[in-house]
Amino acid sequence: MTSSIVSEFTVMRTYEDPNDPYSVWEVVNVFACTSGRSYRCTDQNVSPGSISYMVIASMIGGGTVVSEINTVRIVR
Repeated sequence: MTSSIVSEFTVMRTYEDPNDPYSVWEVVNVFACTSGRSYRCTDQNVSPGSISYMVIASMIGGGTVVSEINTVRIVR
């Protein structure tokens, strides 16, 4: 049985089709969990186009939970 306590969050991005299983996802940032109730991530190195993001929560003792994918459009 795995724990339901989160050890860290990983923010990922792709400029490719987020529904394509062969899309390349890059790590934007990794946050260790603290006693804080919220976390914020600013992606400083973006290029124009559509960027899709997801967050992966890694659990203590193993296992992960993956967020929905959100896509934003950067004009310039």
